[in-house]
Amino acid sequence: MPDKVKLNEELGIIEIYAYGELTVKQMAKSDQEIRRHHEATGISRVLVNASEISGMPSTTDLFELLTKVPDFIRLAVVMPKNSPVHEDQRFASTVVLNRGGEYRVFDSAAAALEWLTDEG
Repeated sequence: MPDKVKLNEELGIIEIYAYGELTVKQMAKSDQEIRRHHEATGISRVLVNASEISGMPSTTDLFELLTKVPDFIRLAVVMPKNSPVHEDQRFASTVVLNRGGEYRVFDSAAAALEWLTDEG
């Protein structure tokens, strides 16, 4: 998954554009970038555009990585329902939620951004 991670201070979010084959190495790199931005700014809301991801790590690898997602991070993932890895994202959401984190999958960026920036 080549990805691009950037800080959007105007919206108070960290944005990730992910595409291609998602790998364990790239997920770990994105995690480091999120943590770095959080430490520097205190921003803990992350918008991931995953609409062009074509593959995910194995269920075991995905579970192992997701158990390390910090509970202070709020993740909104944008992915169409017809994506070949949509069910993998639903699994990811369940793993994070079961550990007290916030992770939701959305069909549109507008809905994801609305949830992510909601103060309620």
